[in-house]
Parts: sequence; C-alpha cells; structure tokens
Amino acid sequence: MPLRLDVKRKLLARSDRVKSIDLHPTEPWTLVSLYNGHVHIWNHETQQLVKSFEVCELPVRAAKFIFRKNWIVTGSDDMQLRIFNYNTLERVHQMEAHSDYLRSIAVHPSQPFLLTSSDDMLVKLWDWDDKWKLKQTFEGHTHYVMQLVINPKDNNTFATASLDKTIKVWQLGSSTPNFTLEGHEKGVNCVDYYHGGDKPYLISGADDRLIKIWDYQNKTCVATLDGHAHNVSAVCFHPELPIIVTGSEDATVRIWHANTNRLETTLNYGLERVWCITAQRGSNKIAIGYDEGSVTIKLGREEPAVSMDSTGKLLWAKHTDIQQVNLRASDEQTLEQAQGIDGGNLLSARSSGSLLFYDWDTGHVIRRIEIVAKKVFWSENGDMVAIASDEQLYILRYDSEAVSNKNVNDIGPDGVEEAFEVVGELTESVKTGLWVGFCFIFTTILNRLSYYVGGEVVTIAHLDRPLYLLGYLAKENRLFACDKDHNVVSYKILLSVLEYQTAVMRRDFDSADLILKSIPESQCTRVAQFLEKQGFKKQALAVSKDPQHRFELALSLGDLNVAYELAKQSDSEEKWKQLAHSATIRSELRLAGECLAKARDFGGLLLLASCSGSNKLVSFCYYFNVGESLADPLKYSNLFPGFDQAIELENKETQMDVKMENTWKKNSRKFLMNIRSATCDDLIKMQQCNLLCLPENYQLKYYMYHVLSWPQLSYVAADHKGNIVGYVLAKMEEEADEDPHGHVTSLAVKRTFRRLGIAQKLMDQAARAMIEVYNARYVYLHVRHTNRAALSLYKNTLCFEISDREPKYYADGEDAYLMRRSLIQFAKERDITTNIPSEKS
Repeated sequence: MPLRLDVKRKLLARSDRVKSIDLHPTEPWTLVSLYNGHVHIWNHETQQLVKSFEVCELPVRAAKFIFRKNWIVTGSDDMQLRIFNYNTLERVHQMEAHSDYLRSIAVHPSQPFLLTSSDDMLVKLWDWDDKWKLKQTFEGHTHYVMQLVINPKDNNTFATASLDKTIKVWQLGSSTPNFTLEGHEKGVNCVDYYHGGDKPYLISGADDRLIKIWDYQNKTCVATLDGHAHNVSAVCFHPELPIIVTGSEDATVRIWHANTNRLETTLNYGLERVWCITAQRGSNKIAIGYDEGSVTIKLGREEPAVSMDSTGKLLWAKHTDIQQVNLRASDEQTLEQAQGIDGGNLLSARSSGSLLFYDWDTGHVIRRIEIVAKKVFWSENGDMVAIASDEQLYILRYDSEAVSNKNVNDIGPDGVEEAFEVVGELTESVKTGLWVGFCFIFTTILNRLSYYVGGEVVTIAHLDRPLYLLGYLAKENRLFACDKDHNVVSYKILLSVLEYQTAVMRRDFDSADLILKSIPESQCTRVAQFLEKQGFKKQALAVSKDPQHRFELALSLGDLNVAYELAKQSDSEEKWKQLAHSATIRSELRLAGECLAKARDFGGLLLLASCSGSNKLVSFCYYFNVGESLADPLKYSNLFPGFDQAIELENKETQMDVKMENTWKKNSRKFLMNIRSATCDDLIKMQQCNLLCLPENYQLKYYMYHVLSWPQLSYVAADHKGNIVGYVLAKMEEEADEDPHGHVTSLAVKRTFRRLGIAQKLMDQAARAMIEVYNARYVYLHVRHTNRAALSLYKNTLCFEISDREPKYYADGEDAYLMRRSLIQFAKERDITTNIPSEKS
C-alpha cells in the first residue's frame, strides 16, 4: 500500500549554494553551510534567521551541531576545522585538519569524538576532550572521500563513500577497512545506514544516477533504485518513517517506500541542484540543501495514532504495528485520592496536594507533608528520604525514635511533627535517583548526573540523552544506568569516597580515618572541599593535597606556621601579602614584617615599622626604597643626590655637544637606568623605540607574541621617568632534532643613550634567562652585512661569531650575517649554575 504521506513545507530560505545541512535535536533549528563561506541557523517554526557565522572566504562544505556542548563544527576549503559556541558566537577552537578540502563531518553520539573526511583521501578521528588531539587516521580510499556516517546500531563502526567507486566500512581502533562494497560504475557521493533493528542495510548514491541498497552483513547489493536523471548527491534512510529520501543534481527529491522500494512521490521546489539531505531521530522533519537555498519539510503527522474506548481499552498504531492495553482498574476499592505510592521504611501515598507516610504494620499516619511530590526515594537503612517535586528536591532525616516515643492517642491527622527533619533543599527537577549510604545520586530533566551529600552537590557527568539509574555495584565502583532503548552505560564513582562522606555525616570520624587510607590521592582535594563545607576545616587541611586550598584553609584556621611553609613553596607575592595581613591581625608583627618584605610591599613595611616604632626597620625601608626606586625623587630628593642637576641636564640634552653628553650620561643617567623584564604595558613604547632605531619594523602583535610566549627572555631599559630607551626581544627555537637555543629577534637602543653599556646589559639578561630557564646551549641573531657598528658591537663586545651569510635575508634584498654566541662559555664566565651538558668535541 502507498504511504500517502502529507508533505508540509516548514521553511524555504533562499541563499547561496548550500553544501551541508543539519537539524538540531531539541531546538527547531536548521543549520546550513554555504559556498560563500557563511553558516546560518534558521528557525523553521518562525522562518527567522537565528544565528549567522562568517567562517571564511572559501566554501564551507560540512557543518554539524554538537548539541551536548552547544557547539557547531565546520569544515571548509581552507582545510580548517572550526568550532563555534552557537549561544555566544565565540570561536572555541580552530585547527588545520587535512591537507585538502574537507568534505564531511560526523559527530560520535556518545564519545567526545569527531570524524572528518577530505579530498586528501583520508578519514581522521579527533578527541575534543583531549585538546582536539588526532587519535587515529584511516587510509584506504584512492580518491576523494565524499561522505562518512556512523552506524546508529554500533557506534564503533562507520561507512565512507568515495569517488573511487567504493563504499568502505571501518571500525574505530583499526586504520584499515573491515570490508569494501563495490558495484557502482562511477564515483559514490553519499551513504547512510538503516536505523531500524530488523535490517542490516546501507544505502548509497553515485554519479551513475543509481541508488543501491546493501546488506553489510552478507556484503551484497539487495536492491537498486533507478529514477534520477542526473548524479545522485544525497541519500537518507529516515530514522522514524519507513521511507528512503534521495536527492539529485536533476533538482528533484524522490521519496521511496523503504519496504517495497517503490517510488512514493517526487518533490521539486525550483531551487536547482540538490546537494544534501538530513533527517532527525524522533521527528518527521527533513531538511534539504539546494543551489539556491534550503527547504525544511514535515512528512505526515507527529501526533500519535492512539484511541481509547469507554471501557478503558487503549489502541495505538505505529507504522505497521498495532498494540492494545486495558487501562481499567482491577480493584474498584482502590483509594481514589492517591495518585501514586512508594515503598521504603514507610509507605508513602502521593496525592494532588500532599504526601502521606503510613506505618506498614499499624496503618497509622506518621506524617502528612503539604507538597506535590512526584517521587520518593528511601535510603537502605531507612534513615534518609529524598522527595522530588516538579522543581525542588528535599532531603529529610527520619527519626524513628521520636515516632516510637509518641503516644498513639496523641498523634493527630498530620502525624508526628518531629518525625522528619529537613537537612537539604535543592532546586533540581529530579528524574531518577537512588541512595548509596548517605549519598543521594540522581539524574535531572536537564540530563545531568549528580550526587548530594552533606549539603554539597557534585556533578558526575553531563549526559547526551536521558538516562535512568539502575543501581550501584560497590565491588566495581560503578554506577549503572540505561536509556529508553535499553543501552546500558556505567560511571566510575569510588565507594571509598562515598563511604568516607557517609561516615563524616554520621560524625563517625574513627571510621572515616580508616576509610581515608583507601582513597586515592587524586580524590583527596575533593574530599577536603567536602569537609570544609561541613565545617571541619582542620580535617580538611590534613586531607587536602592542593597547595592553594591548603593555604586558604591554614589562613582561615589561623595556622600561620603551615601557611608560612606553603607561601615559601610557591613564593607568590599575593600569598605573602595575604599571610602578612593575617599575621598583623594576630599581632605576629615579626612574621608580618618578613612577609611584607618578601612581597616587596615596602609601603606596608614602612607603615608597620612606623606603627611598631622600629628605627632599624624604618632605616631598612628607606635604603630599600632607594635601591628599588620606589620613592618619588621629586618628593625625596635627599635619597637621590644630583637628581635636580640630572633633570636640568636632561632639558639641555638636545643642545649639548657630544663630549658633554657622554660625560652627563656616565655620571647621572647610568645611576638612574633600570633594566627589567618587558611586560605587555611596555609594548607600544618598545614599538616606538624600534621605529626610531631600526629599518625593520614589526606590528604590535609581533611584540605581544614574544612577550606572552617567552616572558622571561625580553627586557627593556627604562630611564628615571619610566621611558623605554632600549629593549631586547628574544625567543627560543624549539626544533626537536636540535639542541635548545635562543634567537635574538630585535635589539634597539635610542641614539642618545648609546655607549652606556645598555645593549650589553640587555643581551646579558636575555642570555642568562635562556640558560637558567631553558638550558639553551647557544643564541644566534641576524645582522645586515653593511651595518659595521652593529657588527662591531656583536663581535667585540658581545662575543658573537659570524657563522654564515644568508643572501637576500632582508625585505629590501640585503644579505645578512648569521651570528652565534656560545652560552656554555657565557655561563662559565658568569658562574651560572646550569644543566647544559658539556660541548661535544
């Protein structure tokens, strides 16, 4: 019989050529990637453009939703794989994935994996949880790999279609195909799996204008569909309806009966060639991409075919199956008020406005609670109960002793008020749950798996589909759950951690200490955070392995000795300041002074010295201020002898002759010069210095790249006003097959500040950092072969030797000398401790 499906158009969006299309599983969104380099997200319910991404200037041939991460992923002709957050529109990641055009992308339904295929004839597997690391490469095709699709019944296998006229089936973990299907006479453009459990079928479409259906278990072609007048560019087994959808460059979409292989209908929306088709599980919608836009259609109706008669008999039909069930109650005496019951330590009955707990033996009401409860979960020992409503979760402790001490005659209609104590309340819509000791594990309607213990909610995992908890096996340390299709998954939850938290909740610290020995060190900090939330900070300090967490706990406990040892380990100015503050509050002034000095907070140290009346400490602060140039020379001229004369000479500098200028520099400037590490705040002034001194000029981002990538290697020379008068920009070369070595990218000193030894100090600082931080063996640089002054500086002053001459190195065509300096010799001369091995003879 023909299907007679009602076809209703939901969206027609005109655009540039659509190369790929996808449907969001929960939102009414259609994702289209275009030949002009843009990607659009349309709402097919409102016909509105929701999001737009300008990906690149070349065609974007593949795009997919990764809905569990709120991402879209795109593959384009610039060989780049890009990932965007479709909520914030920010680009999450970008990388070069292939050496030729990207053709297809498939998202693994349960693992953090992405499969990509390309014109480079390869398929690659990427892991986004492992920093987008390439996990595997699949080789075997001899022409472009046009499409790949993951088997919905076995997520470890996938199929690929190639212009080498074959379909190959692969398995994750094996770089070679399991088998190859051959039968098309021309290149294969598309492939898809049958979603039902009754047929092991694949479908493919090719440039020979044919559609072939394959049995991938027997590796045979079971049917061939002929009807298109041009290349077949897209095929699809609908996941819900018994239909096959095919698209062709003849501008038509044909719908075939999946059981009889008969053509049911042909669609033509006048948008020229068809390039892509997609359908979504759980929906009757189909999205189609054309030369001139995209169309989203709805086939049939999504309302279920179901009916019930007056006797309570329910009938429903799905495809070719008809089922029935009798809903009539077997016991006419059933309590009409109760909407549901739950077992446990007490019998609970849920009604429209309240929850009643009954004693199993006597039938007496133990407690009435005014709440619209959906589910009730009892712990195994009967001491704890979780009550879930639509939006709230309540954790209660049951006091059986209070109930047994109550006289039956004194129990009112609302039961015993002292029977339950509320110990926790969460804003969570709980779907399923179970108790493990005092820990309540649950799933939510937002597909989050978490557990609650002692007022703390710990998220175990964000689920990609609804799961239903089955139970916890203590021996395996595994929590088991299944989905609606009976696929079972498990999550590792250490029983030792749960038992420890349970013992703490019982205040049984002797047992907790015994259990703690079996907890892995990697979990200790999480356990310590739990203890801290329970108010047991002293125990948390003993358990935690995170230095930052231990430092914060030590400060809150006032344990300054432990905090001091931790501050020494990290030697962080921020930690020293925090410790100084705590020590001052506790009148530990000696410790406070030491911490302020280590934090280089001389203002705070001077204040402490003044308050404590320590003349020696005040003198120390003054001397340190001179050395660190922290005092303002205009306010404390007594600390800077000759400073006023230096300023006067500064104003006359441009009018001085060379001899007077050199004399002033030696006697005044040299004292006030500051050589320090370059920071991002210095970049603009460094660039200005470069423009004044050198013919090779760089963009600001070039300086930022060096300072952020190798912050220890770039230095500036600043005068008494903080002006940058010179700098050195350096980096490390990181070739794996060469010894570690540095590269001086740029060295510049303003003309009026030369011959003061500034260049040598800058270069020595950079060289020392290369040795101490990176164990560099040598450093090299390039200099114009006509720059005699620079050559003299590098050879005679800085001990560089000419290693090679590189023709036309500079943009204007001038040659460069490659000059090299041994850092091993430099380290010996400066008595620098290093791990650099001796030079080979």
